[in-house]
Amino acid sequence: MDGDPRYHKVVKLMDTQSHQIFFEKLCFVFLDIPDFTLELDELTNDFDRWIYVLKHMHHLQDLPDTLKTKIFEKSI
Repeated sequence: MDGDPRYHKVVKLMDTQSHQIFFEKLCFVFLDIPDFTLELDELTNDFDRWIYVLKHMHHLQDLPDTLKTKIFEKSI
């Protein structure tokens, strides 16, 4: 996975011979927060907003205007 620029990965178990997914409802979700590089003005959906808040929570005193919604106000 080295060199993969994606910060959000969904991994499923697969049979290595048949290449079929072992169980469709079982998956692992990996968030590589350091690889998240979107700036505040580039956030387009709530998923990106959540990752932004998680990454920057340690220095957010007040929410930026683009994040001032009820759900994000409760997170800080």
